[in-house]
Order: sequence, then C-alpha cells, then structure tokens
Amino acid sequence: MLRGFLWLVLTNLSALAVPRLVNIGIDVVEGRSATLSLGAVVALIAGLAVIGGIVRTRSRIVLFNAGRDVERSLRQELFAHLATLSSTYFGKSSTGDLMSRLTNDLTNIRLLAGFALLNAANGILVVVVTRPRLQPSADGEGGDGVEAARQASRPVPLASPLGHEHRREHLQQRDDWRAR
Repeated sequence: MLRGFLWLVLTNLSALAVPRLVNIGIDVVEGRSATLSLGAVVALIAGLAVIGGIVRTRSRIVLFNAGRDVERSLRQELFAHLATLSSTYFGKSSTGDLMSRLTNDLTNIRLLAGFALLNAANGILVVVVTRPRLQPSADGEGGDGVEAARQASRPVPLASPLGHEHRREHLQQRDDWRAR
C-alpha cells in the first residue's frame, strides 16, 4: 500500500507541475522570462502528461490490488466458516443466495475497498499538498486561491448524509424485494 501512496504522490506532483509550466510559458511569450524557450516548456508539459499518465495508472493498479487482497482474505474466511456449518444450514439456505454472497457481494467489496482506499489517500494527499500553496506567504505572495478553495469545499459536508440516505433507501428496497 505504501508503494501505491508513493505512486499517488508522483501522480499529484506531475499534475501540479503543469500549471507552473504554463505560467512559465506565459512569461516566456510575454518576454518576462528567458530561462527556457517556449519549445522547451511545451516539451516539458508534454513529457509531464506522459509521465503523469504512467504514474496515475501505476497508482491505480497498486491501490486497487489492495482491494483484491481484502477480497481474498474475506473469501478465505467465508469458505472456512462455510466448512464449519452443518448440512441443515445448507438445506435451509437458498443456493442462489449463497452463490450471490460468495461471488457478487465479495466482488463488490473488492471494488469498494480499492476505490475507497484510492480516494481517501488521494483526498488526504491533495489537501496536504495544495493547502500550503493556497496560503499567502510571509511576503504576501500567493494565497489567491484561498477564497476559491473555501467556496469549492462548501458542499463537502453534504456528501456523507446524502450517501447515507441513499444506502438506507437501497437497503429498504433490498429488504422489500427479499420479503416478496
């Protein structure tokens, strides 16, 4: 998992470097900077796009594989538990329900675990990396994005209750379906 987080750090660093290079490119075009040629800036942006794609793909592969590890562990525990159950349990239980739990439910857990891990790590990383860039420095430079970031983050507290309500509705629909 640490490898996945390191790939995610590289992903975010490559994404954050592009706007800086665009800023340098604008300075070159306007004649305010002669450190790089415009062609060099364009080549760097193109190179970062390729590198960013590669490291983004690697981070997803590594972090989603953590979800596979969770699935494998749960599947082993489930099979071990099933081996301890009596034949009367299997006589009372629906084969389709058992198969659904052994396949679909565990696959959904794998998908959710990998996705949740990726988004949790990425969310923390983005906040840690971008927050200092939004704050004004001691000389008053930077900090232009503080109000924009504050406005953009306003709907975030609504996400959890809305997700919880959606889950409650889904569980109620499932229970209604099973009761039929």
